[in-house]
Amino acid sequence: TLEIQQVQKGSTFSFPLDIAIIDKNGNREVKTVQIDSQQLKISLNTQSEPFELVLDPATWLLFEGSIQKK
Repeated sequence: TLEIQQVQKGSTFSFPLDIAIIDKNGNREVKTVQIDSQQLKISLNTQSEPFELVLDPATWLLFEGSIQKK
C-alpha cells in the first residue's frame, strides 16, 4: 500500500503520477496513478515483489517528493 500526500500550501492539485516499480533483478514496470486529493492510499498489482520505487521516473512533473518505507 502506498500513501501519497500533497503537503504544499494552497490548492490541491490533480495530476497523473507515474511510479516505476523495480524488482531485485532490475526489471522495471511503470504504473500511472491519478492524484486528485490531498491524501491518497493505493495498492498496486505488480509482476514481482518491489525492491525500489521511483516517483515520476521520466521527470514530467515539477515537484519535490520522497519515499519513506514504513
